[in-house]
Amino acid sequence: QDLATFYFERARAAREIGRIGQTISDFRLAAEYSQAGHPRRLRILDELVVAENTGGNFLNALRLRESFPAGQSTGWRITKHVSIACYLSSIGDIGNARKNFARAEEIYDEWRRARPSDLRRHELTAILEHCRAWILLDDGKPARAETARRKAIAAREADIPLHRERMLRGWDTTQPEYHAYFREREERDLATILRRRERFFEAEIVARDNLRRVLQRVGRDSPEAGAVVQLLGQIMMDQGRYAEAAALARVALDIRLKAGMVPEARPLAGGRGLLATALVMRRQYAEAVREFEAMQSGLDTDRELAGRLPRGNQLWALALMRTGRAPEAIAMLETIVARIGERLGASHYLTAQARGFLAMALAVDG
Repeated sequence: QDLATFYFERARAAREIGRIGQTISDFRLAAEYSQAGHPRRLRILDELVVAENTGGNFLNALRLRESFPAGQSTGWRITKHVSIACYLSSIGDIGNARKNFARAEEIYDEWRRARPSDLRRHELTAILEHCRAWILLDDGKPARAETARRKAIAAREADIPLHRERMLRGWDTTQPEYHAYFREREERDLATILRRRERFFEAEIVARDNLRRVLQRVGRDSPEAGAVVQLLGQIMMDQGRYAEAAALARVALDIRLKAGMVPEARPLAGGRGLLATALVMRRQYAEAVREFEAMQSGLDTDRELAGRLPRGNQLWALALMRTGRAPEAIAMLETIVARIGERLGASHYLTAQARGFLAMALAVDG
C-alpha cells in the first residue's frame, strides 16, 4: 500500500505540471499496487478515469467507470452513472446515455429526500447538472442546457466551504486543485453552449477568463491550457477568423503533444480537426487533408474506439475534392448521408446539407 500511495501522490504532482502521460502511468501503477477494499482505491481509480479521459484512451476511461463496484456509497454510485452517461453521449450512444442518467437521477433524488443537509449536496448536484446539460444539448435544447450548466457552476462554488469542512472531518481526501479543475471544466462547457447559441462574444469572454484561471493554477503547458486554447480557436472559427483559429489550433496541438497525450486521445484528435477545418476555410486543401488524415491515423491506433466514432466529415470531403480525390470524397459522403439520415431523418436540414456535398462530389467526379 505504501507503493500505491507513492505513485498516487506522484501522479497528482505530474498532473499539476501538465505531464499527462506520466500522470496516467503513475495512476495505473497506484491502482496496480492498491489493495481491493482499501478506502483510497476508488479515489485512485476515479482520478485515473479523469486522466484517461483528459489525454489517454477514452475507452479505458469508460471501461474503468463501468467496472466501479455497485455496492459503494451514494456519491460513487451517482458519479458512476453520470460519468458513463456523459461518455456514451459523447460518442453518440444517446439511448444508453439517457438510461444511465435516469438511474443517476433516481439515486440522487432518493438521497436528497433522505439527507437534504448532507455536506456533499452541492458537489453531487454539480455532478448531476454537468451531465444533464450535455444530454439536453444532444436533445437540441441549448437554452435548457445553459440553465443546467449554470446550476453546475453555482453548485461548484457553493461546495467550496463544504469541501473544506469535509476535509477537516477527514471525509474527503481530494485536494482543492482537483475541485478547481472541475469548476474550470464547467466554465469551458458553458462557453461551448454559448457558441451553440451563437452568442460568440459572451463565449469568448468566458473562455478568456477561464484561460486566465488555468494559467494561474497550472501554467501554459497543461492539458487544461490546451483545452481552453482550442476552445478559443473554435470561437474564432465561428466568427470567420480563420487565421486566428488555425494559429490557436496549432498552439493547442503543441501543448497536448508536449504533455504526452497518446495518439488516440480524443482531445488531440479535436485539435487536429480544428486545424484542418481552419485550413479548409483558408483554401489550403492539401495541408487540410494531411491534418484530417493525421487525426484519423491517431484514432485508428485503437480500432475499437475508431469504430465507435463517426468517420469523415463534409469539409474533409471538400478538401479531397479540391485535391483531385473526388472518388474518396464520394465514398466518405455516402456514409455520412446514411449516418445523418438514420439519426435525424431524411427531411432534416443536416441530411439535406450532406446530400448537397455528395452532389458536389459527384459533379466534380464527372
